[in-house]
Formats: sequence, C-alpha cells, structure tokens
Amino acid sequence: MKKSTFFGAVVLLLAAFVSQPGSPASVSAADTAPYYNQQPGIAACTYTGGRIDTFPCYTKETQTTDSFSMRLGACTTVITNFCYTATVDNQPAPSELKFMVTIGAYKTHTSSVSFGGYEAFVNAYYVAEGDTFSTRQLPFGSSDRPRDQTEGDGKVDLAPANIDGKVIKVVAKYKTVGVPQYSVVVADEGLMDFELADQDMTLTVEGKAARVAVDSAGQHIAGPTDSADPAADWADKCGVASMRFVVCNVDRATTDGLMFYARAKSFTFPPANEVPGPIWVSTNATYFHFPSLEVDKDLKFISVKTAAPHFLSDGTTLNTGNFSAFLPNGVLKEWKIEKTEAALKAAL
Repeated sequence: MKKSTFFGAVVLLLAAFVSQPGSPASVSAADTAPYYNQQPGIAACTYTGGRIDTFPCYTKETQTTDSFSMRLGACTTVITNFCYTATVDNQPAPSELKFMVTIGAYKTHTSSVSFGGYEAFVNAYYVAEGDTFSTRQLPFGSSDRPRDQTEGDGKVDLAPANIDGKVIKVVAKYKTVGVPQYSVVVADEGLMDFELADQDMTLTVEGKAARVAVDSAGQHIAGPTDSADPAADWADKCGVASMRFVVCNVDRATTDGLMFYARAKSFTFPPANEVPGPIWVSTNATYFHFPSLEVDKDLKFISVKTAAPHFLSDGTTLNTGNFSAFLPNGVLKEWKIEKTEAALKAAL
C-alpha cells in the first residue's frame, strides 16, 4: 500500500493523565435507561418543510420500538435540558454558523444488542444569508464522508463564516446512562469535557475549525469489509476499511474545508459499558480508529491509526495531520502501562 495510506506528516499522540469521572457500574436492568419518548413535556417532532417546528422533540426509528432520536434546540431560561449553547470566542455564534445537535438512543433496552446506547452528534454548518438550514436531516455518521446537507443548504466548510482560528464551543445537555466511553471532536486544539449528575449529562466540545481533506464520493469505502483481496478493493479508496484498518490510497483531496463536528457514545450493556471512560480524541483526520493496545512478543504499544488524502485539493500542499488523545487512568491500568513519562514514551 502506498504511503498515502497515512497522513503526510507525523501524527502526534498525547496521553493525558488528569483524572476524569469514570463510567458507572454496568447497567444490568434495561428499565434504568431513559426512554426518549417518555420525557416530560417533550413531544414527537413535527415539521414545516425541512425544519422542525419546536425543540426539543423526538423521532422514532422505523421498524423498532427501542430506538429514538432526540433533536436539540438552543437552551433558554425555560428549556434547560435536551438543549445546547454555542459560542465563538466566548461570544454568541454568528447567524450564518448553524448547529445540528442530535442524540440517538439505539436499542438502549435490548440487551442482546451489545453496541446499544446513546450517541451525541454535534455538527456545525455554514448557511449563507437567504439559504435554508434543514434541522430535519440527520448528521453524517462515524464512517461517512464529511458532507454538506442534502435536504438543506448547510455546508460543512465553515470558512465563509469567518471563524478561522477562533474557538467554537458547544455545550449540550441530555440524558444518558453514563460517561461516554468513546468520543471525538474533529477540530484543532480540541477539548472535550463530561459532567454527569444521575442521568443528566453536560457535554462540552470546543476547538478551532480544522482543515479536513475529503475524498470524493466514488473513492469512499462505504463500510467495513473483510475482502479476500483487500488491496484490490482499497485501490484509490479512502475510509474505515475494517475494525483493524483505516486506509486512504487517495493522493489528492477533492475538498479541504474548515470543519467542526463531534460525537460521543455511551454504551448501555456490558461488556461495552465496562470500558473505563472517557476516552476521547481531537484530530483533523478524515478517518481514524481510537487508541488501542497492540502486543508484539513481549512489547506493548499504544497504536493510533489515521487516514486522509496525501495532498490537499491543490495537489501540492502536503496534508498535515494532528491527533491528541485523553486516556483515563482506568485504561492505562487495564493495559498495564505505568503512568509515567518514560513508560508512555516507550509505549507510543
């Protein structure tokens, strides 16, 4: 595979050691997880065109009675949960910078689904004056290409909003079962914070919009595959190829706008919800895997896999990557890696 499988610059992993709250004990009873269609004063979403009439509201996933999506609006003096606030450099966000904040509750009462849980999505879009922002459309997922809205006029490239170098901060409030085990913010100098009181989560996401190099739709790997000939399937392709690989054999990005988006996942059932949390990363990688432990004979390594086109869309500017990670004390303990500078440097 070509070197363009990886970023064209050194990717830096920073292990942070500041203690944050760990995940609670395993949720053994499904009825302890909050139902999103049973929250006081919150009704099912109604729409006028592509816009939701009233926030917050919920939608029900089709063909299931145990999956819902909560659609969040701005917090007010009256609405203090299932809502968010957004600022840029500690000032109200400009009118052309719009946010879609959605919480998915997938199979949260179905113990046979090991990856059931609550997932928060924070997506920033640029909407020019006079254009339409669709609050109905769901955001792109963790393995998808970053993309513009298809139902509305929201653009993932935030450069026209004049936010380059400015700190975007979104604080979302919602209900979940515990501190998220895995979270990511696609940003430069990104930070994430989690405060849990009973089932009330305050998720803070901040950072500067990052330049993200994006492959074309035809070059994107639609989903994880286990092919007999992966090299052939990955030729001129980019994406999350499997649970073991992220790849990008694309030399030149199609677009490379300034973007800001985040996700945070809290699992409901063991063993997934027994992973010490929060593990979170900040990166400008188009595709990535969370830090993992790899063993080679008697040596242990903290491994980070990232992927993106080798050059920006001009075809000559090398795509420079960055990656930082927070690993809670519980993870280092499980991996049996000492929390010392020397031990961590040896493991990276």
